[in-house]
Amino acid sequence: MVGLRYVSAMSTEATRPVSPNEERHYMFRKIAAVVALALPIALTACSSGTPAASPGATGAPAAGGEIVVGLITKTETNPFFVKMKEGAQAKATELGAKLLTGAGAKDGDNEGQVTAMENMINAGAKGILITPSDTKAIVPSIQKARAAGAVVIALDTATDPQDASDALFATDNFAAGTLIGQWAAKAMTGKTPVIATLDLAPGITVGAQRHNGFLQGMGLASGLDGKTTDLATAKEVVCAQDTHGDQTEGQTAMENCLSKNGAINLVYTINEPAAFGAYTALKNAGKEKDVTIVSVDGGCQGVQGIVDGKIAATSQQYPLKMASMGVEAIVKFAKDGTKPSGYTDTGVTLITDKAQTGVDSKDSAYGLANCWGKMCIRDRVGVLDETLRTTGTPALYVTHDQDEAFAIADRVAVLADGRLLQVDDPATLWREPASIQVAQFLGYGPFLDAEQANELGWRVPSGSLVAVGPDGLVLDETGPEVAVIEGRARRGGSEFTVRLPGGPVAGLRTKAAFAHGSLPANLSVRLDPDACVRLRD
Repeated sequence: MVGLRYVSAMSTEATRPVSPNEERHYMFRKIAAVVALALPIALTACSSGTPAASPGATGAPAAGGEIVVGLITKTETNPFFVKMKEGAQAKATELGAKLLTGAGAKDGDNEGQVTAMENMINAGAKGILITPSDTKAIVPSIQKARAAGAVVIALDTATDPQDASDALFATDNFAAGTLIGQWAAKAMTGKTPVIATLDLAPGITVGAQRHNGFLQGMGLASGLDGKTTDLATAKEVVCAQDTHGDQTEGQTAMENCLSKNGAINLVYTINEPAAFGAYTALKNAGKEKDVTIVSVDGGCQGVQGIVDGKIAATSQQYPLKMASMGVEAIVKFAKDGTKPSGYTDTGVTLITDKAQTGVDSKDSAYGLANCWGKMCIRDRVGVLDETLRTTGTPALYVTHDQDEAFAIADRVAVLADGRLLQVDDPATLWREPASIQVAQFLGYGPFLDAEQANELGWRVPSGSLVAVGPDGLVLDETGPEVAVIEGRARRGGSEFTVRLPGGPVAGLRTKAAFAHGSLPANLSVRLDPDACVRLRD
């Protein structure tokens, strides 16, 4: 890239889908953007690509003394493990290590994890990070890896026994369950809890810890062992179903529970995909407003579920932190022989917009800012930015976050399928995207022809194409009426999905407050030319 001296890159692969107004941020998964800071010389290049194969990782032994790190997750699709993989890749790239990844076909697939571990041993991995699906059955494979000289660190889920691995970097899952149980007990004051638990699978420590912590936090059980794989129960639990942490299975499980007892008013779920499945079942049954759902993970989509009123509270964990610390520990072991050991608690925070007295919590704004542990990544970006600018050191930086890219860049280049689509400073790129593809990647949409734009109050020449920005629609009593497809109250305002003239769907954010249950069926709107762009001819 001629003229680009200090460069960093981002990809839409990790962009968080949150609401209808932000869906455009993840429509084009194959596009990558490169951001450049104008410093004296070129230094290095990074790639967000991760060598991977599923169910087992493959690869030849590393050459030239390259440090190989393995990461084996329970699945490749659960957002929690997707983010864990991203955190591991970011740290591996930073430290100059090679990351191999593998996963089971689904939660509970021990054989897939065994295959991945064998392949990583053969590839010369100095260490392997694993979130064990079957905490007992995986132990012989871990012993084989350690006998071959690799260090093995369990992430998120402890092995059984815990000392089968060299170290454990994880949230205290029992404490995470306890937090949502304590919150639920307060929230249900004056009501008799009728509980459904949507669990993980039999014999998995993390599932038992969260479940048992929830019951103990609720005050429905006491003296439970935080290390057991046995699920406690209570008379208030009228239905317990396994979901494998899957959204579709969560919906089915909730449907089964409702058929057993229609009076259920509190649902505990092992994670947020299961919670969204439960919400769908409840909504289909017309009961979504009568049932409180609590969960664990605190992922970006999960916290958005709190904002949207689908989940009442969740215990937030930080998989990026777990993975980053794990890669760091393995690289240190490879360099100086220092073995990690023991248990490192990576923290948990209760996220809810309905705080309860005596239960520590943070609101959804905090949750969205910290989901998956991204603030710790951004803190490092801030330090990196300051250090490179102060010292005049150039670098190529890879990021999956558009806002982060715009925050640190002096120049931004957008690429798709190996083609350079546009290079500009951030302000020019935002105000003058060169194509529909670039505009969509940046967050514009929908796209209106001249007739549609004119009807919405912006007179543009015939043949023009107008890209509507995230705040491109505003309320205006003199504007045309548009149908409200969906609406929700927000702190300090409201958010709507509306259908514009001619059929395009768009988001509208406004400071006007509308109470739940009284959202309008139609709104009068117009385009704000300062928040939209007319694409180049």
